[in-house]
Amino acid sequence: MSLIADIKQSQQQAKQKQSKVEQEAQSRQARFEHNLKQPKSVGTQVCTWQNSIGHVAAVEKDRIQINVHGRAPSTTYGAFFGATPTNQDIEKQEATVWTDGSDWAVCGG
Repeated sequence: MSLIADIKQSQQQAKQKQSKVEQEAQSRQARFEHNLKQPKSVGTQVCTWQNSIGHVAAVEKDRIQINVHGRAPSTTYGAFFGATPTNQDIEKQEATVWTDGSDWAVCGG
């Protein structure tokens, strides 16, 4: 009987852990979507859902220039938009891109 109780307890703990992971993912997604709408001026630190990070270098009427600095190697998308944004090492990736800004949100919470 104890073995069955242990199995049920393990299953319940796994369900609770999965629920927490799903809630955190929804929270990151909501924060990312909210931050997409924030103004992006020169110097603003911006991030993508795919964990790239950079700074706004120039702003024109319908597009912005991003100096890309790197990417967080996390397998979790939205690493910069969690309750505790990532502080992990950034893989250096130097590039400059012009974009309409629809993939770049103001970093953080």
